[in-house]
Amino acid sequence: MNRTLSLLVPMLFAAAVVAQEPTESIARGFDARAAFGLVHADDGTPLAIGHDYKASFRHGAMQFVPALGTAAPTNRPLSFRLGTIARGRAVLHDADAAAAPEPVMHDGVVTWSRSGILERYEARADGVAQSFVLAAHPGGAGDLVVRGTVESAFVPRQREDGSLCFADEIGGVTIGGVTGIDANGVHCPGELRWQSGELELRLPGAFVDDAAYPLVLDPLFGTTVLYGGSSFDDGEVDVAYEAGSDTYLVVWARVFSNADHDVRAQRLDGSGAPIAGAISVTSAAGIERRPSVGSVRVRQKYFVAWEEGPAFLGPFDIRGRTIDPGGAASGAVVDIGVGIDNDTSCAVSGVRSPTSGDDVLVAWSSNPSGITTRLLAIAANGSVTPSAPNVVATPGGGFGGEPDSLRLSRGRTPSSVSLLAIGRSSTISSVVVLDYSGNALATGGVFGSGPIGVDGAGGTFVVAWDISGCTCQSFVWSGSALTQGPVVQVPGSTSCRRPDVAFVGDRFLVTWEEQTATPFDNEIRGLAVLPDCSVCGQGFTVPTIARPNQRAPRLAPRFSGGDSLSTDGLLVWEETASTLPFQGSVVGQRFGAMLGTPPVTLSAGCGNGGTAGTNGPFSPGNAGFRMTLTGGSPVAPVALLLLGLGDPPLVCGCPLTVSVATEAIVPNLGSASYLFPVPCDAAFLGFQMEFQWLLFGAGTTPCPLLQDVAASSRVRLTLSE
Repeated sequence: MNRTLSLLVPMLFAAAVVAQEPTESIARGFDARAAFGLVHADDGTPLAIGHDYKASFRHGAMQFVPALGTAAPTNRPLSFRLGTIARGRAVLHDADAAAAPEPVMHDGVVTWSRSGILERYEARADGVAQSFVLAAHPGGAGDLVVRGTVESAFVPRQREDGSLCFADEIGGVTIGGVTGIDANGVHCPGELRWQSGELELRLPGAFVDDAAYPLVLDPLFGTTVLYGGSSFDDGEVDVAYEAGSDTYLVVWARVFSNADHDVRAQRLDGSGAPIAGAISVTSAAGIERRPSVGSVRVRQKYFVAWEEGPAFLGPFDIRGRTIDPGGAASGAVVDIGVGIDNDTSCAVSGVRSPTSGDDVLVAWSSNPSGITTRLLAIAANGSVTPSAPNVVATPGGGFGGEPDSLRLSRGRTPSSVSLLAIGRSSTISSVVVLDYSGNALATGGVFGSGPIGVDGAGGTFVVAWDISGCTCQSFVWSGSALTQGPVVQVPGSTSCRRPDVAFVGDRFLVTWEEQTATPFDNEIRGLAVLPDCSVCGQGFTVPTIARPNQRAPRLAPRFSGGDSLSTDGLLVWEETASTLPFQGSVVGQRFGAMLGTPPVTLSAGCGNGGTAGTNGPFSPGNAGFRMTLTGGSPVAPVALLLLGLGDPPLVCGCPLTVSVATEAIVPNLGSASYLFPVPCDAAFLGFQMEFQWLLFGAGTTPCPLLQDVAASSRVRLTLSE
């Protein structure tokens, strides 16, 4: 006998049998090793950037800087300056006799015009491709010889493949072999020669005479990394989302040497695919590190802040700049925390109100002053107007009073408050409630130490940290008081390095770095929790992309950038090798808090019964899940929802669900819906059911047994994450 859904649904779930593994909720996406491009340096000159190099173009010369990691005490650049281009005694161009032309940037290529011959440099993922393009036969006789002066700390050695390697035991620069390519695609090997500080690029005279023009002479400048180099070369990653442009911005620090770190960025579209080339956020001399990024909703821009100092041990200042979703640095570098203090550990919070979003809040540790905040107003042209700084927490704990980490909640907060998490290693950590301008409203304690993750919406926040595994705690701001929820241990974690938290619509996603039994082979794990930190669904382990050791996850939910209807976003992290020299990169994948298995239409309806559907995924914890009807008879006064468990259907006009529960609904012009809150319990994964709608008084009788009743399509649902 049928019963109403409100009475029967709890019993249905209680009797559910686990029938499947959880659905993988992460799709592959970004890898910083593939990020490269041609941009403007901080001084406006062309700058080619790739995963393991940067190359500048000034005063007629190219300077190539390999990224060798912290094993290199200083940068080890190699510069090339053109001398002459000649055939035999005929000099086609003498660079020393002519003023150096200005470089021209176009479509990822830098060119200098040399007496009708183009000297070209193209940014590629694996290095800078140098070429000389001859539009017509150059005249003269003999080999075509390009000579240039090379400045490097190392004398090269010739490799068996003809290339030259300028390096020591850490690494350096390789200049690839010479190839000639004519207009018909005919290739001819050339020769690299090194003579007393001068580099010669040669093409055989016979090929030059017989070639179809234009003719290209083409070597490659690339990075050589040997055993001692590239230790954690890309890292300190952060990410933000901006709904107006439907883009993400990933930012990270690139280590060239112990004396030179740069901040880079990469745009991704809403699906997580890279857009165009890499972005140089800052390439100033010295150390720029630990970037943090937030979205500027009204301006459809991003703001990136970072630590900047003259050397690895500082002292540091906090600086930042705006970045367009189109990829340009639209504002000058601005001072945020600059003075006699040592300013470190910055955190940026972007969109914080549904009605405002032309500013960002920045927090940082200022030693000895204390934890400080500033509100930065962002203009349409990217310029920044900072408010006065606020000291919101006094020094204490950690070396010199500086915290291990600072994290600001990122989500949209109608109550216009943010939660600042202060992670410390040698004393209790803490949180601070901040108003819209960054003033302290209340403080609370966190019974743990080390890095902390935090996010929230409205006045509800979730904080994660490490106490013998990942620990979760809720914080609720009522408008006048801060209430701390119980401390909840996250299942499946024994360690919890560098946790992060993201609000994803109606729940929170907690991710962390978990140690494994294998040294240098950590995993990124995650789990969804409700606002009270109770577990929702089952956890997941993120698959590796290229290297086994996963570190430091960071989350950017679409909700945080202004999309209040989405439960997905982007997860980024560091991946490194598990053996020396521990080469690493930054990678990312999309995530979905509730993806579920798509509903399956089992059969079409009959009459004008309409189409059965859902408003979202049938996933654990989806409290807003609804079964819907659209396109039915607009004159039907009653809709009856049938819920079945997969019994063979009755056939009368069309297949009809054998129901175990029903619910009567008053439709609205042929449309109806029924709220069906899904329990937040992974034990129910794999539970299946089907549903169908009957419309009474529909004006048609497709089934002779049911006078004036039409039926919708039949749909099967499978509970999955």
